[in-house]
Amino acid sequence: MNTRQLECFTKLAETLNFSRTAKCLYTTQPSVTYQINALENELKLKLFLRNKRRVELTSAGKVFYDDIREVLIKINIAVTKAKNYSQNFNSSLSVGYDSNINMRYIPAILRECKRKQPQIYIYLKQFFYEEKIVKFSNYKLDVIFTVKESVVNLPDVNYRELCISHFVWFYLSIIHLQAEKLLK
Repeated sequence: MNTRQLECFTKLAETLNFSRTAKCLYTTQPSVTYQINALENELKLKLFLRNKRRVELTSAGKVFYDDIREVLIKINIAVTKAKNYSQNFNSSLSVGYDSNINMRYIPAILRECKRKQPQIYIYLKQFFYEEKIVKFSNYKLDVIFTVKESVVNLPDVNYRELCISHFVWFYLSIIHLQAEKLLK
């Protein structure tokens, strides 16, 4: 199993289309097919159900996608850290996040920070929600990606909204509706 196979797998899981996946990865459709087949053969698992009209994830594919997406993010972070390790940095910034936040925003935010402050080494670390808040409160983390409600009562905290996630609102709406049903 290699990172190219995993990148093809995650992109195909997101697009459910071999041609779109190939376009996103700047490769050909037969190359994507080859990578997916090689991955499935190595794992001895069927990750996708496919015919000429449809592509969909199997149950095993859904579980694998949820985990491997996080692994690829960590691999990319590790490669970036290793490449930057030999550079001289004036200072460092420790950034905490948990797996509940929308991971697609972090790379762009960190790239912009790096562009504006290349002399600062950014150390990114994943924590469980509660642990992240405790470490931030105890000054073990300089920055955290979190929701406003988790830091509103902390002293000396500057909160800046970076994105609005509709998923969170949908999730909260479901909880609210369930609470209303229980109260009736």
